[in-house]
Amino acid sequence: MEKNKTLIVIVPAYNEKETIGETLASLRKITVPLAEIGFDLKLYVVNDGSKDATQKAAQNAKADRVIVHKVNRGLGAAVRSGLTAARHDGAGIAIKFDADLQHEPDDILKLIEPILNDESDVVYGYRFSNIKYRMPLVRKVGNKGLHRSDALADRLGYSRRTARNFCRAFDLSRCVSPTRRL
Repeated sequence: MEKNKTLIVIVPAYNEKETIGETLASLRKITVPLAEIGFDLKLYVVNDGSKDATQKAAQNAKADRVIVHKVNRGLGAAVRSGLTAARHDGAGIAIKFDADLQHEPDDILKLIEPILNDESDVVYGYRFSNIKYRMPLVRKVGNKGLHRSDALADRLGYSRRTARNFCRAFDLSRCVSPTRRL
């Protein structure tokens, strides 16, 4: 099946007025490499009930779409809202990307390779290999602790595949509707 050639980056944001403009600008740096493989880039910000001026900052930074939750509904709800909008708008691939400048947009190109090669429908990035992002110390310590608990979970036979990731890529041509409950 031929995929729609639009890649939508979903950026959930809660009180990110200080970083959202720079995040969107850094994401736009992959526009040319994506165009070289035939993809258009769209940036969607999900303002998840922010109490600061995140919505206005996203609009000023020329987000292609700003989805607004009037109250904070949490990361999962923000991602669902973004996926619903991306699917409705006909995206071929959707990426969930953090708003706080922890990650490198160039990693998106590597992240979508398995989808483009028809090897996977969903791809998870792992934040601890070659981490050089601006992660706050408290979060870094917490994530390292969770990483150690993941090793224990592995030994006990539990999967950590869906945990501790920085972004996710979804092949929307094969996904069930994100609003449909399974």
